[in-house]
Amino acid sequence: MKTTTEEWVTTSEWVRTAELASKLCMTSTNLLRKKDKFTRDGTWIEGQHWIKTGEVGNSHILFNAPEVLKTFVSNRAPSKGGNQ
Repeated sequence: MKTTTEEWVTTSEWVRTAELASKLCMTSTNLLRKKDKFTRDGTWIEGQHWIKTGEVGNSHILFNAPEVLKTFVSNRAPSKGGNQ
């Protein structure tokens, strides 16, 4: 059985911290601070918005990009002239 790399391409919505931070035009440190704050506030839930890849303190954190973006859009300040 011969497999090619094209067969293993996935459309995963879980992305690494640095990748999501660059898409949001912020630093990884800033995104991790927001994770801590939003988790404390109850806006983000571990397992739904973010996960750790291991048990140790320096494990990678993966973010569910669509869920995170939904919370950023719903929590943004209203624009001039109303919510457009």
